[in-house]
Amino acid sequence: MTLLEKFAAVSFKGPGFGQIRLAAALLVVAHHAWWGTHDLLYGYSGGLVHAGLFAVIVFFCLSGFLVTPSLARSGDTIKFATHRMLRIFPALIVVVAASMLLLGPIATRFTWAEYFTDRQFYLYAKNILTLTAHFLPGVAYRDGEPAVINGALWTLNIEVASYIALAVLGILGVLRHRSLVLAVFLVAYAIYVLPTFDAASAVRVPSRFATFISLFVYFIAGAALFL
Repeated sequence: MTLLEKFAAVSFKGPGFGQIRLAAALLVVAHHAWWGTHDLLYGYSGGLVHAGLFAVIVFFCLSGFLVTPSLARSGDTIKFATHRMLRIFPALIVVVAASMLLLGPIATRFTWAEYFTDRQFYLYAKNILTLTAHFLPGVAYRDGEPAVINGALWTLNIEVASYIALAVLGILGVLRHRSLVLAVFLVAYAIYVLPTFDAASAVRVPSRFATFISLFVYFIAGAALFL
């Protein structure tokens, strides 16, 4: 029995993945709530990675590993896209709406009239489209610095882009050939590590694309591990 057949037998819900996700989620919470950037992992790695980023990497590896089977098996891009949208956007809409309409009015230093008419209030709604906006009007820390609201949402834009990239690979037939998926991983990895060996390349590669590659490389690594 192949790995794909084993996953199909359990409705693509492998054992232990829920616990790994929970552990990674707790790392993200601890990173944002207490540790910050300079945690034990940050010091141990020489500043290369902190616990929050490590948790995000785990999420992307798991995501690539777990969403690839259904697309590789069926080849149905529409069904794949529908499932991915239903998994992300309903909860995202609730979180963004609750932040704008409940959390913001309670925490803001502005009057409600000022809060609901401020341009920043409407810009925050971009998060529903995974276009990152961090701030709500008048919501700030004690020192007056604007508070980042739901800072972890920045990864959703890259996750959606990774799904799109995987769907394109499926349409092109790449997912049917392990060697081609490995080639995609190697190209992504080469772009990811290139600035380490050639500092000038960091200027040539657009920053948004570099940010995408920095997490997509782990997503496609998860996909390659499955295939």
